[in-house]
Amino acid sequence: MSQPGPPEPGRPRSTEQEPPGRLDQAAQQKLIQELGRALLRTAPPGWQEVGVEYRAVGDYSELAAHLVAPNGTLVPLSAPAEVGAMFARLRHGMHEPDRGTWLSAIYRLQRPSSYSVDFNGDYEPSYDRSEERRVGK
Repeated sequence: MSQPGPPEPGRPRSTEQEPPGRLDQAAQQKLIQELGRALLRTAPPGWQEVGVEYRAVGDYSELAAHLVAPNGTLVPLSAPAEVGAMFARLRHGMHEPDRGTWLSAIYRLQRPSSYSVDFNGDYEPSYDRSEERRVGK
């Protein structure tokens, strides 16, 4: 796993005064549920699934989101800025001494409100590096 980087440019990390790894399991779960609520607020009527991938290394992070329409079509989705900030806080808070933290996370929200989150701490993901995906641009 990687070490958490400094706050994203233009976006102070709310936990920057706190040492890394300060989120216990209950706080992590609460933040993950807040992520889901933020995504629910942006989902249009008729959605079947919302997927978000957050990728970060050092001070660079990016977010890619989509929804699955009723006919199964993938539609790009603009996630609210707060979603990127929540992922950054979660990543910082999940840091473990001598191990680091994860590099990417995939959040899937399925109608009506079930979700899953997968964290990747072993393999560096492919980065898009496009401006529209960059968090804190």
